[in-house]
Amino acid sequence: MNILKSILLLCIVSCSSGASVPPKQYNDVVNALVDASATYDSMANKSFADSSASAFSRKLIAVINALNNNWSMESAEYYSNFLIQLWNMDESFTEKIDPFVLNHPKVRLEVARLIGQANKICASNFDATVIGDYVRSNLHNSNPSIQLSAIRALGSVGNGQDVETLLGIVLEERNGFAEHAASSLDLLHDKGAYSALKSAVKQVKRDDLKKYITEINEYYDGSIRLPEGGCISNKDSKDSF
Repeated sequence: MNILKSILLLCIVSCSSGASVPPKQYNDVVNALVDASATYDSMANKSFADSSASAFSRKLIAVINALNNNWSMESAEYYSNFLIQLWNMDESFTEKIDPFVLNHPKVRLEVARLIGQANKICASNFDATVIGDYVRSNLHNSNPSIQLSAIRALGSVGNGQDVETLLGIVLEERNGFAEHAASSLDLLHDKGAYSALKSAVKQVKRDDLKKYITEINEYYDGSIRLPEGGCISNKDSKDSF
């Protein structure tokens, strides 16, 4: 039944999309979403859905992996159309997938991050204001893994106003969180962000974090690779995202 749902949903999305989106590019995502939805619907006690040990949490990981595995610079324009439909919770999705899954912060944050990446390479011009506000609202989520997802996403959808927040996370020196915050500062492509990284490397005490930031600073050559609010052709971009 889940396979049938996936096939039907692929057809609905393909037919309803205004762009020519190759179905193979996103069928893994649809399959993973349908599977996660079925797992959530089958749970007798849904209050344990977000437990790291739950079957549903494992299905969410599969969704995130599928979202990332289907990303490529070359076909980002096609994929971003699908991601925007997903972000907007198009009826073609809500008919087959439980809204709890589509609206789950881990899914929404990863979709937001990938749309932001598409914006940066001119593959999409989706208004980042709404997704940026959503990402910021999850920076202090009670779930640490959601916090981490928000930190990662902010590098793609954020701007100069986020420099202070990300720098603060770097200076807290929490394992993993600080490194992702440093990477997000780099991805902002903002002079203030690079100044913050140069300041951070002098302040942090953890050796591996200091080395990580130093490597970012060595890569920065004094120019802004992406003007704020603009994008750069993926043919010219040095960033692999």
